[in-house]
Amino acid sequence: MRNATTVTMDPAGRLVIPKAIREAAELRAGAPLLIEVVEGRIEIVPEPRKVRIERQGRLSVAVAAAPSEPLREATVRETLEGIRAGRGSSR
Repeated sequence: MRNATTVTMDPAGRLVIPKAIREAAELRAGAPLLIEVVEGRIEIVPEPRKVRIERQGRLSVAVAAAPSEPLREATVRETLEGIRAGRGSSR
């Protein structure tokens, strides 16, 4: 999906991410973002959640290192679909 618009940086180097793009990316005020230059492009992505791996019974599970909002249902669904596609499963 391509959702582009032109913005102007202010003298302090700040940008305003337009509402339509924030909504499409599901960004909320105060969300930590990573900004980096990749092959000459500026990329802005939500900072990955910090987790620690804990043993729960026979399983190792990722547990958030700090309190955070629950994952969106769509994120969980997309992740499961990606994992299943990688395994060649359609469960």
